Amino acid sequence: MARNVGGHSSLVVVGLISALLLLSGCGGPGSSTQRVSEAQTSPAPNALTRARAQLRPSLAPDRPVLVIAHRGCWRETAENSIASIEACIAVGIDMVELDVRRTADGVLILMHDETVDRTTNGSGRVADLTYAQIRGLRLKSGQGGRDAPLTGEAPPTFEAAMVTARGRILVNLDAKADVYDQAFAVLEQVGATDQIVMKRRVTPNDPALTRQPPFDRVIAMPILSDADGSAGSLLWPQLESPPAALELVFRDLAFLEAASGPIRASGARVWVNTLRPEISAGLTDAVALSDPDAVWGRLIDLGVTLIQTDHPVVLLRYLERRGRRVGLGG
Repeated sequence: MARNVGGHSSLVVVGLISALLLLSGCGGPGSSTQRVSEAQTSPAPNALTRARAQLRPSLAPDRPVLVIAHRGCWRETAENSIASIEACIAVGIDMVELDVRRTADGVLILMHDETVDRTTNGSGRVADLTYAQIRGLRLKSGQGGRDAPLTGEAPPTFEAAMVTARGRILVNLDAKADVYDQAFAVLEQVGATDQIVMKRRVTPNDPALTRQPPFDRVIAMPILSDADGSAGSLLWPQLESPPAALELVFRDLAFLEAASGPIRASGARVWVNTLRPEISAGLTDAVALSDPDAVWGRLIDLGVTLIQTDHPVVLLRYLERRGRRVGLGG
């Protein structure tokens, strides 16, 4: 059942805002030749620098809204592929979200599912397959499935993905197991620790994520869910040392309404995923495609400035029309 965190929690939220204002003093390379039909513009030469700067704490009003491509720009490539990263870079998307799992012999690869069945021409659990076995597979186009055609690209390693992204685009690491320390070691080796957003779900008893290694050495983002408690109980430990952003997962829009103000008052950003109804109170891409104001516009009006979507180019164009890309070259 959805939780209602409005009403009796409003005093907690007001108290949080006041306290925060006082504290702030402000009151493996593969084919990347697939065509991206939606591409109309190229990113600014310093697009990564501008996007990364936008993740610094700020109390500025009307901050540019950043676009995050869920599993990359996969519609004419393949999800979690090198080509999907290149496609996002080509059209000026701010960040790609990539899923990371560990093979049987300890190699980090990009793969959302527990098995390779949906997205490749193989079968079996990633944790039971060696990297050599996975390297011999080929990714299916788009989101995969039984009838999806094959690409010429194998599932890439996390290292290969970060080499592709290095100096070009922000990356959101969605770890499908506790691979954070190993992922950070790869980032250090590649030289990309300053362009990774590393996230983890937190509860009311967890200390600030920004103070926990290796999150204290990257751009950290706690994930807060209304299934874990009220906005106030979840927010306070995390805002003692504000992160760049907080991801909110909610069935009840009241959770977003209660959390958005304190988060923004801390200088952090609010991140929402418009992927499925159960994680954004029904405000989804499916609705946004016909009525973007009712979904993306409503979220922006509630203070959301980071949106993860399966339609990144459509969202990008919408933001440009609304004038919410100023400062990012758009």
